[in-house]
Amino acid sequence: MIKNIIFLGIIALSLTLTDKQIIQAGLDGLFNANKLPNSTTVVPCIDDATAHKIVVFEGECLEKAAKGSIKDLV
Repeated sequence: MIKNIIFLGIIALSLTLTDKQIIQAGLDGLFNANKLPNSTTVVPCIDDATAHKIVVFEGECLEKAAKGSIKDLV
């Protein structure tokens, strides 16, 4: 599951998607993994500044999680 999310993140960065598109792609992946219809109401409610903060935060979390140290996650 984590590999899929990281893979989506790498693809998203290489395609120069907007922050909202990156968030939507991540949500779509999570919903598809649980066999749910794609979410269409969450991302339009996020402004651009908040979307950027979310994407940066997720990137930092994934970077720390990739190190595999519990100390880094705390």
